[in-house]
Amino acid sequence: MALKRVVVLTALLLLGLASRAAIAQDEVQRLLALSGAADLLAGLPALGMARARAAASRLTPAPSDAELDQLERSVRDAYHAEAFLEQGQKALAAAPPAKLQQALAAVSLPLARRMTELESLSPKESERTAFQEQSRAASPSAVRAGLLREIDLATRTTDLLLGVTLSTLKGYLLARAGACAETHSAERELAAVGAAEEVRLREAVQANLAFVYRNVAEDELRQYAKLQQGAAAHWVLEQVFAAAQEELHAASARLAADRRLGAPGAARACAPKERAAPRRHGQRHRAAADSRRCLDQATSAQVAACAARYP
Repeated sequence: MALKRVVVLTALLLLGLASRAAIAQDEVQRLLALSGAADLLAGLPALGMARARAAASRLTPAPSDAELDQLERSVRDAYHAEAFLEQGQKALAAAPPAKLQQALAAVSLPLARRMTELESLSPKESERTAFQEQSRAASPSAVRAGLLREIDLATRTTDLLLGVTLSTLKGYLLARAGACAETHSAERELAAVGAAEEVRLREAVQANLAFVYRNVAEDELRQYAKLQQGAAAHWVLEQVFAAAQEELHAASARLAADRRLGAPGAARACAPKERAAPRRHGQRHRAAADSRRCLDQATSAQVAACAARYP
């Protein structure tokens, strides 16, 4: 009877754990959907293709159109929407239940839902063009521009776009250089274009936010900025950003291994360094003795030049 009771209690415990896990998974899915993070993560591969082409076209020397077309195909093969979503789900699922509840409460607020809906709209190109012409005629107020900048910084929109850009660009540079590429060479090129790309992206994000929130009053923008800066929303954004960064790193490595991007002959294995033939002890002794004459030179530079002739 005691054994039967233990079995029943164990079964109930496992059932409860499974039920709790299912509830947590449902909460994670709702959080990703309501916050707009699901659409964001799923859209990173498409963003990667667009940003890769734009950034690579500014390299020196610039890739040909055929090479840029191949880069887009390679990014599509290396960057997977499912992988980004999986990383996001994994990061949020590891959180304490209280964190998930607080985050769900924050993203369920009417203002948060309204702004997320605005961000997900697909406006007509004519609307965007008309807004751009209007903006050129009359720039947004300094207060409004500052609020849009706060929202960008809080949501890390520019940071994420820059991460996508540098991820694809690094993978492309390493793939183009081939198997013998040195990572620090790619890092130097990235540093050279990274600062300019950040300025360009931040301006583009500001312009896009101005268009997306064009009908939102400044008071609502201020409330939304504070909401995004709050602890609950900040935690969600940091989890999503970290998950995206992790998958961007993995995708960049896959892109770097794509031989279709390499220059002709770049995919050949690195030539091994020639190993010097072993010398006998007597040879080493005579070489050392002969090199001593270099000490008679007048300057240290002459001594170094003389010593370089001896192994």
